[in-house]
Amino acid sequence: QIRKEIVSRINAGGGEADGLIADAEYTTANGAGYYDNGEASRAITASSSVSPDAGIGTAMQTAREGSDFGYKVKAMPGSYRVKLYFAESSSSDHEFDIYINGEMAAENYNVKEQAGGADRAAGAVFETESDNGFVDVRLVGANGKDAMVNAVIVEAYDKPDGEKLAIADIAAGSEQADKTADMA
Repeated sequence: QIRKEIVSRINAGGGEADGLIADAEYTTANGAGYYDNGEASRAITASSSVSPDAGIGTAMQTAREGSDFGYKVKAMPGSYRVKLYFAESSSSDHEFDIYINGEMAAENYNVKEQAGGADRAAGAVFETESDNGFVDVRLVGANGKDAMVNAVIVEAYDKPDGEKLAIADIAAGSEQADKTADMA
């Protein structure tokens, strides 16, 4: 279940568009933005149009790319869903590892393979907990290629409690069994 508050929606590599905030370097003042590990990442034009565009068609035309960079978002203690959006033009090729709060979430992620070709969009969704007041998304190039991302969305998320669901199902089944026994 997604809670109503969205922590951050970032148009990676671009300005404010499609309900996403402009890309900016992370500072404690802005509370959300990109950071570089070593070599500087760059804002790029990704693709003139992609399909499907996930309702953020303008944002899908820009991206941030680099060999090792990430996005940091201030977050209260709790559960979060991280949504990453990607679009690859025919002239580019990116492959990378995705880390969420320091844990590998996807290895050798290839945008064209995930999207089914060039000028097509792909998305990846991960669940995480805030770590020391942040959600940290790090992208590290793999196999000699750079990483890239078009949009980063971090939203609060209430995970369904499996134990409570199982207990409710057992209780409901027990009540149904009692009703059946009463009818006999």
